[in-house]
Amino acid sequence: MAGQPVLEGTKLTAEFSGEDRVAGNAGCNSFFGQARVDGGRLSVGPLGSTLMACVRDGVMEQEGRYLASLEAATSHTLSGDQLRLGPSAGEVTLVFSSR
Repeated sequence: MAGQPVLEGTKLTAEFSGEDRVAGNAGCNSFFGQARVDGGRLSVGPLGSTLMACVRDGVMEQEGRYLASLEAATSHTLSGDQLRLGPSAGEVTLVFSSR
């Protein structure tokens, strides 16, 4: 995420469906919302999430950055088994690897 690994013991996921939906885990809470590609441009959000509060240092801050980065993503590329998202074609803020 933004060139940095996620906190140890956390896992950030996103599953995009063909029904213009995205859902996953943000490290503490599950999230869900809209995601679609129109004319090559990605649009994500609004996103909602469960409301658990994690007390481990940095987890809630990481979750906030993750969800904000996901909602800000407008560019997407596939490279091997990686999905790269970013706010523009020249900037990658999230990198996902397939399971």
